[in-house]
Amino acid sequence: MKSDQQTLYEQAHERLRAGKWQDAASAFTSLLERDEADEGSLVGLAQALDRLGDYDRMYKVAQQAVELNPDSALALACQARALQKLERLSEATVANDQALLLAAVDNSSSRNVSPRHCVVLNEPSKLMQPMHVPGLIRELPC
Repeated sequence: MKSDQQTLYEQAHERLRAGKWQDAASAFTSLLERDEADEGSLVGLAQALDRLGDYDRMYKVAQQAVELNPDSALALACQARALQKLERLSEATVANDQALLLAAVDNSSSRNVSPRHCVVLNEPSKLMQPMHVPGLIRELPC
C-alpha cells in the first residue's frame, strides 16, 4: 500500500507531465514541507518554476538540490537553466558542462538525466526554450 507521501509525489509528477505547472509547484512544495531534503521534489519544483517563469526561485531550489546531491546531472541541468534565464551565462555554462560530464560518466543511473537531455541544454539556441519536462520526469526515481 502506498503512503500519502508516495501518492502525493506521483500526483505532483502527473501534474508536471500534464502541464499543470502551478498545481505541480504546489504539490512539490507540500512534499518539501514534509521533507526538505527530498531531491526529487526539489528538482520537480525547479522544473515547474521554469515553466512558470520564476527563475530566481528556480535557481534557489535547484541550488538546494545540487547541495544535497552534487552528482545529480538533473539538478545541475536545472541550475544551469535557471542561471541561463537569469543571464548569468558563464555560471550556466559551468553548471551545464558539469551536468554533461556527470551524465556521460553515469548515464545508467535513474537519478541522473541521460546525455541526450543534457545535450539539449548544451545547445545555446535550445537554452532559450523551456526544458523538455516530460522527457526529464521519466528519469526521476519513483
